[in-house]
Amino acid sequence: MVLMSNKFHILAFSETWLNSKIEDSVIIQGFNNHLIRSDRQSRKGGGVAILISDLIPFQKIKVPKIPNSDICCIDVFSPLNQQKIRLIVVYRPTTKEALEHLTSLIDCLVLLSSIDYPYYILGDFNFPNLNWANPNPFPNTLTPSESIFLEFFQSSNLEQIVQAPTRNQNYLDLVLTSDKSLTSSLSVETPMGSSDHNSILFDIKLNFKPQSKSNPKYQFNKANYSHINGIIANIDWVLFFYDCIDVESCYNKFLSFLHTIIRSCVPLSNKSDSFEHFPAHIQGLHQYSQIH
Repeated sequence: MVLMSNKFHILAFSETWLNSKIEDSVIIQGFNNHLIRSDRQSRKGGGVAILISDLIPFQKIKVPKIPNSDICCIDVFSPLNQQKIRLIVVYRPTTKEALEHLTSLIDCLVLLSSIDYPYYILGDFNFPNLNWANPNPFPNTLTPSESIFLEFFQSSNLEQIVQAPTRNQNYLDLVLTSDKSLTSSLSVETPMGSSDHNSILFDIKLNFKPQSKSNPKYQFNKANYSHINGIIANIDWVLFFYDCIDVESCYNKFLSFLHTIIRSCVPLSNKSDSFEHFPAHIQGLHQYSQIH
């Protein structure tokens, strides 16, 4: 029902309980979405997943294997200007967690967040003693796990933007961000399905809509093809695709590369868009082609 509503472009799930016996097609069920998931391998429970509309360009990011916790990660691109953000989804269980397990989780988050563009880290972190309604959510006496998390939180200059409990009176599910200004309309809502955790809804300000009626067009007949050929000829393609984990991530990375070349080597014109006079289904096809 959530997918049918078309209300959300991206859904992130923490503690999915998915396993290798459950195919992606069972979850997507024919809807125009992509599923990125990381299932727990050793025992029941756990797992994280991201469901993203196929109208939004994205790249799946390779995540190092770590014990106990689950992580999946994508970069999301604006189809208009290739502005991007990173989404990192986490499930941290406390059952059977050794301190080195949490250290491995933090090390992985540091690696994934070592980028020069905005990112979000969200999911179930299971820190019930941290009360984020207070200006200082960390108690005076910290457990070793809380100390490790606090050091990461402060050293990364992150902000936690969930301001209401997500399970009973506890702030278990968090949204950490490197750039709070990109977030709007955050709210904590009733649980989804049979979950016993509240849902967190928020908007991310990516430039998905034109700012004016003017619709710039690329003038490919005036492109600098000599420069384009030079750029392509000097690419080490083995190195270029080194961090891609499947065909889809290769395609998305190559698409991003082409967009960058087009923006730098092909001039723009500002002719008015005449597609508004076409039937709705033709306008829809045109909008789809502009995104892809």
